[in-house]
Order: sequence, then C-alpha cells, then structure tokens
Amino acid sequence: GLAVAGVMVAQSNNDRDIAGIDFAAKLLPVRVLGTCGGSSTDVIDAIRWAAGLPVAGVPYDNLTPARVINLSLSGDGSCSVEEQAAINDAVNAGAVVVVAAGNEGTDVATISPANCDNVVTVGAVGRDGRLASYMNTGEEVDLSGPGGDGDFPNADGILTLSNIGGTVPVADRLDEIQGTSFTTAQTSAVAALMWAANGSELNPGMIQEILRRTTRAFPDSSCDTNTCGTGILDADAALAGALDPASVLGSSANTGGGGGGCALVVNGSSRFDPVYFLLLIAAGLRRYCRSSKSGLPE
Repeated sequence: GLAVAGVMVAQSNNDRDIAGIDFAAKLLPVRVLGTCGGSSTDVIDAIRWAAGLPVAGVPYDNLTPARVINLSLSGDGSCSVEEQAAINDAVNAGAVVVVAAGNEGTDVATISPANCDNVVTVGAVGRDGRLASYMNTGEEVDLSGPGGDGDFPNADGILTLSNIGGTVPVADRLDEIQGTSFTTAQTSAVAALMWAANGSELNPGMIQEILRRTTRAFPDSSCDTNTCGTGILDADAALAGALDPASVLGSSANTGGGGGGCALVVNGSSRFDPVYFLLLIAAGLRRYCRSSKSGLPE
C-alpha cells in the first residue's frame, strides 16, 4: 500500500526521496484485505463505499467520494455479477476504476477484476518497452506502463517509498519494485491529473478512452494490441487530450462508460488540485518483487 501510494501521491518540494505523479492529490486509503487475506465481498464493499455509495452494515456513507479507484490487486476467476455491479455503480457515480492486469504470466481473461467491464486494465513493460516477463496478457488489457523487469540485484524497477518493518512501521526507505500494481498506480495518478485539468468536461468513459488513444507505440513485437493494450502510457499526451477532448475523441467526446484501477474524487474546495485518491490497500497478496526479495501486491 505504501509503495503504490508513493508512486501516486508522494509529497514534493520537501527535499526528500521521490515525488508522486500527482503529488497534490488527496489519498483516501481503504483497508480491504489483512495479513490473513480476505474476501471478494470486502473488495466489492470497498469499491461501493469509496464511490460514495451505501454499503449494508456500514453506519455512514463516504462524504468525500473518490473520482479514481485504484485496484492494485488481482485474483483468479471470472468477474462475478456482484463485482461487475459494484464497478458499474462506481463508474455511474463518476469514478474511474483502474485495475492491475496481474503478475502471473497468464491469460488476463482468467484474472479478476482485470477481466471485468468498465475498468481500465493496465499491464507492464520493462525499461526497454518490451513485454514484462510476469505480466498477464490478453485483449482485456487497455494499455501498459513501465513496471520494471529482470532479476534483482541487476533488475530495473520502479523506485518508490517503503519501510523496513515487517508488521509495524520501523524505518522508511526507498525500494525498487516491479509489477502491474505500479503501472496501475501510474495510470491512476495520470487520471487524477486529467480530472484536475478538466473536471467540468470529462467523465469516466472519456478518461478511459483518452488514456487508451494517447499511448506511445510498443517498440517491438513482444507486445501488440491483442496482448498489452493500445500502447504505453503517455502522461503528456493524456493531459493534452484531457484539455481538448475533441482532439482525441472527435464526435465521441461526450461518451460515457469507464475503465479500471485506483480511485480519485473531485471536491468542491478551492484547493489547487481538488482530487481525492482511493487506494484499496491489500496486504498479504501473492506476488512481491523488490530488491530486498520481499514484495507487494500485484
């Protein structure tokens, strides 16, 4: 959770470590899974609550609903009716849902929630732009981002925030980490910047489609549009498209719908960047990959 959040919103202008992609965004952390795992119903409830929707048994609604929902997690199986309903409701409430393709090196069609509709599903490439060895691939992937690849200690990774504590915080440090969790975080943060740039005109479906249409081309045949999405995330092009949606979307510039990932919310304050993140924090998930040989969720 800390590493994913660091990619998105690590503070800037403080002479410390790194800066997040949208360091002015606000983070809405929602604990979904614990050290012993959890249930898909927990994720479903968290999606709904984060989007400002009522959840049975929860005594209060979320009064600062997220505009971007980041799901840096994955599990085996088809997208359930309940998962899909929660995602649809969140998108209809105004949230972009961004989801990790997963790191099992398998067909993403077998991985949930990456195989759900109305999500932005994000894969990973290495520093050279080639398919990351761990990435789940398939037609459900919308786009990819730089996720690192290779074996440590000589691997390329994503530099982000970490901590040496195993069960409680001890001392902060930086780690190089790999995985689609972090390309999902990158995409969620760019979506947050898009909301901040043009929150009055955009909707979740427009953000998803602008992200898809403004990617950079894959450099070789290890990735193509049938396996890794439309291309590699391009933040500059996506922001330009957000400011002028018609230049990317043409006559479909007001399309609805949405895609998958980490959630953000727009708030009515006078703050420079009025965006909230929802981070679904998942402890104890399957694939960790970092220089210390421990790991993080997908």
